[in-house]
Amino acid sequence: MKIDKIDSPVYVGRLCEKGVLSIDFDVSDWLLQFPTGTFSVDFKPDFLSESFSLPPTQYRVADGVLTIDIEANITGKSGRASLGIRMLVGDSVDKRSAIIPVVIAESLPPATGVMPEPVQAWIDGAVIVIGQAQTATLNANEATRIANEQELLREGAESGRRGAETSRNNAEGIRIAAENTRNDRYETAEDVRDGLYDDAEGARDDLYGLAETARDGLYSSAEGIREIAETGRKNAETNRIALHNKWSNPEAVATTLAPEASATADVVLGADKVTFNLGLPEGIQGEQGYSAYEVWEQMPENAGKTEQEFVVFTRGASTAEAEAARDIAVSAKDTAVIKASEASASALQLQQGVASPAGTYANLAALISANPAHDKIYITLDDGKWNYWNGTAFVAGGVYQAADFPGYFAEENELWEVV
Repeated sequence: MKIDKIDSPVYVGRLCEKGVLSIDFDVSDWLLQFPTGTFSVDFKPDFLSESFSLPPTQYRVADGVLTIDIEANITGKSGRASLGIRMLVGDSVDKRSAIIPVVIAESLPPATGVMPEPVQAWIDGAVIVIGQAQTATLNANEATRIANEQELLREGAESGRRGAETSRNNAEGIRIAAENTRNDRYETAEDVRDGLYDDAEGARDDLYGLAETARDGLYSSAEGIREIAETGRKNAETNRIALHNKWSNPEAVATTLAPEASATADVVLGADKVTFNLGLPEGIQGEQGYSAYEVWEQMPENAGKTEQEFVVFTRGASTAEAEAARDIAVSAKDTAVIKASEASASALQLQQGVASPAGTYANLAALISANPAHDKIYITLDDGKWNYWNGTAFVAGGVYQAADFPGYFAEENELWEVV
């Protein structure tokens, strides 16, 4: 029988028997753990308060089995007793078995007297019966004790089963809670992603609208400038023709320059050419005229204005509007490029496995206050950015899952021009 699995009393013989029985205990598990260990066996009758050790010649170990020979020092008194087995390894190990209950059955001791009278025989018989009754009582008590121990073991097993069932239910509850948390985080991530997509679409549409407005304004300004230039060209051509016609007629020239004098003209015929001599008297010196700025400045609504303001006026409001539209377009383009660069950078970093979002916070201040694990990234809901620990603090790393815009815009710092 296994040394650590003895759950019932061991029968070791009858009163005063010796050399008849031996009992075996399987101690192979002990020897596997402590191969160099040595054994000793202790014995204690129930009527004694102390135990004594059996002589080493009364037991032996072979092939993992401890064999104990039953001698008179064990069976000298019928009833209950106990065995204890120890293994020693130097001074460092003292391994002990549980108490092993043993039973020594009743028997007649060796005869020492003469045949008693019949009354004495009856008395002796009664004594034997009383002894048997006592033995039966002891056996019943032992059986009750063992039954109680078995009941305690059964109750312990039932308690363990109930504990295992409770643990299983708790584990199932934790699993369901984890599943719900995961679903909630998925939904939150989906909402954040959809919101960022919508914001990106809105920003793109706004930028397109600004670009269209700027383009139309530049087209209109360019058309106005072209029309002004065309008008100036036509006026210059008209003046050129008028001057040509005017100076081609001497009389007209003289009359124009000197209305109170007469022009002279003669023709000299030469051998190979004809020479016209025109006499143009000096005209009367007129009053000095005003410059265009001075004429414009004399208007009541322009009083006190500078020449620079006059230049702006002559260029026209459309030119100023065109410049303002161009500035708006350039600013919109720069903003778009910045947002596109941020979005592309964050998307690339997340795609390369820098980290995965571990949670969301209302804003960066809430994230800094919570101070969660530094080896993960977190989403701030007020700006849709992912944030990371840079070694000293949490900082924003870019827009989380932003659309990739660069394909919609020109290169950074590229000049725009009116086509």
